[in-house]
Amino acid sequence: MWWESYLKPAAREVIVATAAGNQVTVTLSDKTTFMRIPPGEKTRDKFVKISPTDFGLGDSIFARGRMSEDRKNLPALEFYVMSKGEIAQTAAFNFKFVLPSDGRQELPR
Repeated sequence: MWWESYLKPAAREVIVATAAGNQVTVTLSDKTTFMRIPPGEKTRDKFVKISPTDFGLGDSIFARGRMSEDRKNLPALEFYVMSKGEIAQTAAFNFKFVLPSDGRQELPR
């Protein structure tokens, strides 16, 4: 999973930062398939087809294609997006409030 860090719409490129901290240039084309992954979904039949403009900075992305030998460029055949807003909503929804073990009903100040 990568995090989008810079868009170059005119060049149809997305510069992403990998989890390891490296930068990869993902090149988009007319042959690239764009899909949004709804929160919690893991199977492709639940993914939603989107247009090439339906993603933005901060979204988590996954691109499939053949990586260049120097591992700095990837022409994308498939481009998957998990929106930053949906990830935040899911994280907030999954937050659990746990009361202190001594039975107090409020958090310490």
